Amino acid sequence: MMLFNKLQRFTVSALIFSSVTAYAAENNQSNLGSELYHDYCSVCHGDTGKAAVWAQSGLSPSPRNFTTRQSKEELGNNKKRMIFSVTYGRPQTAMQGWGKRLRPYEIEAMVDYIRLNFMNITEEPVEPDHTDVGAHDHSRHFGEDMNSPIPDGLLGDYQKGKDLFENSCVPCHGDKGDGEGPRSRFIFPKPRDFKHPAALAKYSRPHLYNFVHTGRRGTEMPAWRLVLSDQQIADVVEYVFKAFIRPPKEEK
Repeated sequence: MMLFNKLQRFTVSALIFSSVTAYAAENNQSNLGSELYHDYCSVCHGDTGKAAVWAQSGLSPSPRNFTTRQSKEELGNNKKRMIFSVTYGRPQTAMQGWGKRLRPYEIEAMVDYIRLNFMNITEEPVEPDHTDVGAHDHSRHFGEDMNSPIPDGLLGDYQKGKDLFENSCVPCHGDKGDGEGPRSRFIFPKPRDFKHPAALAKYSRPHLYNFVHTGRRGTEMPAWRLVLSDQQIADVVEYVFKAFIRPPKEEK
């Protein structure tokens, strides 16, 4: 009986210790996220996540207001997108990438803080369905293998892709792939800059193929499947990938 009582007390003590440890870890994670947010994000997004007053009038586009219904609808089930944006920044905005200054667990702590305190999201997200081919979502490519081949066994021809890019894509994306083509000044949102850190981190061959194939809603990027064959799209993809995303290393 004495042995049983000792085991029982040990079990209760272990459960209490485990609960206290879990609470402390969660509390520390929350404190870390709070500290990082106020150190790195509040200057633009504001102390309450509604975007600082100066930033709303001084930056275009204005920093995101995390407290709006739109933000919750767009980001509630897309924590990956938030982590990606903090890590690599957002093209054509003042949002810079913090991946070189913060560790992955720090970025996640900061994102969790934003989601809980400004968006009132208390549960882990259910990743969105991507069955709508007309609504391309870059976040599904987060963490993708950048060496993945073009879908459907297609092999792109670099030179043919270069010719197609120069004839069809340069007016918007520019000959350097930086989104500064002659038509870009008349386009909003601006054409994609393939040199941006976010682009370099996510534009694998499958991502590029899907993007070119289906286009992107709300922009002037058309669905090139209506104009080009799958092989021609694969050729363009190969050129863009090798010319801008992963240029071959020069031999010394």
